Amino acid sequence: MAPEPLDQWVHSLERRVTSLEELPGRVDALGTQISHVRDEMRAEFSAIRGEFDAVRDEFEAIRGGPRTPDTPSLMSLQREMRGEFASVRGEMRAEFADIRGEMRAEFEAIRGGPRTPDMPSLRSLHEEIRGLGDMLRDEIRETAERGMSQTRALFEELVSRIELLREGWNPRPDAGGHDR
Repeated sequence: MAPEPLDQWVHSLERRVTSLEELPGRVDALGTQISHVRDEMRAEFSAIRGEFDAVRDEFEAIRGGPRTPDTPSLMSLQREMRGEFASVRGEMRAEFADIRGEMRAEFEAIRGGPRTPDMPSLRSLHEEIRGLGDMLRDEIRETAERGMSQTRALFEELVSRIELLREGWNPRPDAGGHDR
């Protein structure tokens, strides 16, 4: 590696010295910035401590510890919560009462008559089911009666065949006097 010429070396040294001369100003600016950041952080930490103190005071007030004039007591918080819950319960009762009324009206409309042309009322459905039940009962009776008459006819035919067989059957006593 060849040594640098003297002119280049001097020029490089001048640049370094110039940058070193700027260094104290830059350090002062950096010190000022650090000071501002430190002041801001101190103020923020103080604010956070104040908020923590306020929260701690509220918790102490709730637990029954020392209170300041503006912190609520446990009893007042309980009263406030009870009032809110009572309000919500009242709103829910009113809403449920409205819903029950609407449902009752809908059921009455269904029971009383058709709401739409293609939707029969419960009363007409009940009458239709009763009519179908009566018709089914009559059909079952007729079928049972036909079954009984057919059974009776078959029984009578069986009895008559048995009579015919008895009349045609002439037992002959054998030598021992027993029937076959």
